[in-house]
Amino acid sequence: MSKIEFALVVIILLLSLLLRISSLNVFITCDEPTWALRSINFRAALTGGDLVKTYQSEHPGVITMWVGTVMLPLASAGDLSCLLFKARHLVALLSWFNVIAIYLLVRKLFDSKVALFSAVLVAIDPFYLAHSRLFHLDAIVTGFMTISVLSLLAYLTCRSRRYLLLSGAAAGLAALNKAPALFLGPFALLLVATWNQLQRERPLRSIKELLILGIVTGLVVFALWPALWVDPVGVSQKVLGAALRYAEKPPKNFNFFLGEARADPGPWFYPVAWLFRAAP
Repeated sequence: MSKIEFALVVIILLLSLLLRISSLNVFITCDEPTWALRSINFRAALTGGDLVKTYQSEHPGVITMWVGTVMLPLASAGDLSCLLFKARHLVALLSWFNVIAIYLLVRKLFDSKVALFSAVLVAIDPFYLAHSRLFHLDAIVTGFMTISVLSLLAYLTCRSRRYLLLSGAAAGLAALNKAPALFLGPFALLLVATWNQLQRERPLRSIKELLILGIVTGLVVFALWPALWVDPVGVSQKVLGAALRYAEKPPKNFNFFLGEARADPGPWFYPVAWLFRAAP
């Protein structure tokens, strides 16, 4: 790495960190008190030995609740706003470390110029940056899903086992926080199978790699969610069942689109939403 590149990376990362951690106690969004309360219940379940109650939501938000659990001793007793303001700092730092990991992985896959440009886009992307400042789910799951995909690509290009393990671990952390991360399963299957076929590898290699990926993902999920230690089948059914319900029958008036709250916003919702969220 040249001195110029190093200086630019440091400037970008410091700017990104400053934007993430400054003025985190200005406002509260509607869902954050709920996750603060769930974190308190999560910690109470851990300390009381009632591990099944570490299941607090079908989302499931486990990493977010671990963040709240870690920060709870630093917050004023009974003050949800204090807890979520403290927890926001840890979410911001976690998303910032994810930005660093994304930069390093892109540098491994491409070159320093592509990595630097990617770092700029990811580090100060307005939509991702805004969610990185909240005590919520989306910034965490986005970072870990991106790391999982990039790590898997890095493994396929260099066949270093550590990248395969990192991909599985990141996928597990993403799945612990929000059910849409389960998308990584079929995505990894298609990517590995197609890549190895193009490289004329034997099918057995793909099976072995996917097994390792799945085992690492499962171990991370199991290790960090105590509810699975006592009721793995029941908890899994709740999460997967809720994910299917959300996909098939969204709650009434769940989406706000073109000035109106309604269950089905129609085919224009995703193009318009994408344009609002799109960055360079």
